[in-house]
Amino acid sequence: MELAKRYYLTAKKLESIAKALKEGDFAPDIRSIPPPPGQTPQQSGPEDQPPLLSQDTSQEEDQATPEACWGPETPCEQLEIRACRPTDCPALPQAEDTYTYLIDLFLQQQQRCLSYCQQFSHMGNIEETTRFEELAETSVQHAEELRESQRRGYPVPKHHTEECIINTFKINPDLTGNELELIIVRGINLPAVTGASSAHVDTIVRFEFQFPSLEEAQKDQTRPVKDSVNPVFNEHFKLFVKKDHRAFKRVILSKGIKFEILHKEGLFKTDKVVGSGQLKLDSLDTQCEIRQLIEVMNRRKATGGHVEVQVRVREPLGGPQPHTVSQCWLVLDSLPIPWALPPKSRPQEDNTRKASGSRSSACLLL
Repeated sequence: MELAKRYYLTAKKLESIAKALKEGDFAPDIRSIPPPPGQTPQQSGPEDQPPLLSQDTSQEEDQATPEACWGPETPCEQLEIRACRPTDCPALPQAEDTYTYLIDLFLQQQQRCLSYCQQFSHMGNIEETTRFEELAETSVQHAEELRESQRRGYPVPKHHTEECIINTFKINPDLTGNELELIIVRGINLPAVTGASSAHVDTIVRFEFQFPSLEEAQKDQTRPVKDSVNPVFNEHFKLFVKKDHRAFKRVILSKGIKFEILHKEGLFKTDKVVGSGQLKLDSLDTQCEIRQLIEVMNRRKATGGHVEVQVRVREPLGGPQPHTVSQCWLVLDSLPIPWALPPKSRPQEDNTRKASGSRSSACLLL
């Protein structure tokens, strides 16, 4: 009888040690492993004393494990072709607003997932599109779980950040293949009309894109900005392009987009040109976005002024380019909220309600 008791106690101790090793919360110490029955222990002490980890594991058992909370895999592990490793991201705040900070991070992850989902959808990659849709739903679910945990007054759950390497493509999915977006952002120290004060200058930026031909060039201009040589425009213009057109390739490689800086003189006066510049577009062959400061010239003489512009196309003109993105990904280790099946709904007399109730099989967060 005594031997059977000793076998039972040894088995329970080994079981608790194996469980802690599996969860990764215990560094094994050979001295804490009980000796086989029949062998004299090397370290004196009560034979029935539980191992040192029993107190810690009892606390962990009161909390839901990651597997019970949101599946056996973390969001990063679901990205099969992506590599994840610990990162040196800034430490999360340990204050009363930690819950708010974590919720915001999960909502940001959801927006990034939706962006990648849109990109892969335009590329026709259904597998990656579905994967990022699931990750976006998971991020929203975690945000709701944290809100409920905060409402109930639970302590902040264990969490950490990982660096996720995501392989995607350079693409602007909000544009079509026949669109080029020109953004005139602002002017910096633009020249003024001779004899005019910089405090009384109305500035306009005009551009010309010579496609499909010089006679049919696409032209437009910004609204006038009053009383400033550092105007802020932030105006967007959509231009028509055709990649396989011979004239388009010539414009991209040699001409680009021409700009003129004008000062508005008055209602019955002609606007005066005080400078010009040119943006080359040859880098669109490998990029889908250009942001550049254009130097403003006056008859081949530098004026010291610049115009900030941005050009966007759907994808690089030379074809899709692989793009590697490194981002910090928030991962929850555990949640203090248990999961349970929803209570069975009462039968309804209405057949429609009965049918909809029978299809509902989602777990509710209590």
